[in-house]
Amino acid sequence: MKELFRKSLSIWCLYAALLGGAGAQSLDNYGFVRFVNLVEAGQGNLKASIAGNDLKKRGFELGERSFPIPLPSGNHELRVAREGCMPSVLTIEVSAGKTQAVFARSVPEFGDDGELLRWWIRLVPVEHASRGDERGVTFLSFSKIDPLPVRIERQNAPTIFVNLKRNDAQWIEVPFTGNPAGFFSGENQLTEAIPDREGQHVLIVFDQGEDGKLGSVFYRDVAFSFDSSRLTPGNLTEE
Repeated sequence: MKELFRKSLSIWCLYAALLGGAGAQSLDNYGFVRFVNLVEAGQGNLKASIAGNDLKKRGFELGERSFPIPLPSGNHELRVAREGCMPSVLTIEVSAGKTQAVFARSVPEFGDDGELLRWWIRLVPVEHASRGDERGVTFLSFSKIDPLPVRIERQNAPTIFVNLKRNDAQWIEVPFTGNPAGFFSGENQLTEAIPDREGQHVLIVFDQGEDGKLGSVFYRDVAFSFDSSRLTPGNLTEE
């Protein structure tokens, strides 16, 4: 309980700093940013800050994410760094009432002889789009396996299969009501059983090491999924 209180307090202290003391004012002119760390290269936790304020004091481990961070509409500078990687800076364009996620990924740079020179951190912003009252899951795969087969196991209901394209967002409708689901890819269990909850679910899959192990980030957003020009129902079959 003390740890939960400490985390909650630190989050609200960060929000107060980013809001510039306007915490008691209306959030009508604010948008939200969620940060997700997918940087495999380097050592130690990844440090991230907006407007000089650390998003997490100890930094982010691989696969960790932030809560949605309220920011006033306009441009904001996001800085990230991790030992063993070149740091990166991204100007985030925040629009009132809009939500976006920013993914941090590691990208190698090779010399003419094919030798690894250094690792860069690439920051990828992705906007969200409202799906109203629909219930479903947005998948986003950064795995080298292309396509990546994923199955959704449900109680008293057919298993759903979906093939995830690399670096592409796919949304599918999943009726969670009364059917707790677990997400799997091969021998990798990507999530635990999911309780019946309203809203959208997001599953991000990435490689974790060279032995075929997969990591994942999973969270729920009340009304939003990723906005993608290539958003498709995916390659779905049921048995």
